[in-house]
Amino acid sequence: TVDALAMGSLLLGPEPDGGAELRSILRAQQTPRGLYRHGLGPPGAAAGRRVLVGDNVLLLGVLPALGMDTTELAAAIRSELDEVPPAPPKTWIVLAYLGSLAAPTGGAEAHALVARLLDRLEPSRLGPVAALDDVALSAYLRVRADQCLRDADACNDVNAAVAALLGRRQGDGSWLAPAVAAVEGGGIEPSSTGSAVETTALALDGLATYRRILDGRAKGMLGASPADAAGAVLRR
Repeated sequence: TVDALAMGSLLLGPEPDGGAELRSILRAQQTPRGLYRHGLGPPGAAAGRRVLVGDNVLLLGVLPALGMDTTELAAAIRSELDEVPPAPPKTWIVLAYLGSLAAPTGGAEAHALVARLLDRLEPSRLGPVAALDDVALSAYLRVRADQCLRDADACNDVNAAVAALLGRRQGDGSWLAPAVAAVEGGGIEPSSTGSAVETTALALDGLATYRRILDGRAKGMLGASPADAAGAVLRR
């Protein structure tokens, strides 16, 4: 599937041949709208294959390494998102998290998409973070904290997310919840589950990013910040 190819490319880096074979595979999956289909197969069988927004968000980080422009893909993703009916916060959180995976190699287009998705997750629109499940909470913390670091913002709003996440930690230091999954197109809803190990890794990743915010606050690099209980707990 395209998401497996995308994750493999992001984790392993460019292929020795410059990605010629992968470029050929991806071009066969491209739709007239500029998005890429989820399942792999010959062009003649394309009509029955789904297009998943999450796959395409990941591809923003893959195409540049293959020498392929992301302008058309980014525009197609924005158009697709504009057509999505009202969706739960977890949908946007998962997409923003996938965008954060693509951002290191996806450049300005991927960063712009993450920022666009985070606009939908402003505290006033997100609602109580305690209502999110462990996966959504962990992914939200990861992408929001990363954005705070890029913007040199103290982001005191993430304290509540940290406190909620720490309150759900099991006695052995793990978290129990389904892991971040693929996102469906046309109503895009997280669709599959994973292990507690994956969830714990995601939670720890978010908390590690939050530690960098605490360091920045302490050094005065992220603006003035009041003492916060979540930070005190995390430093123990």
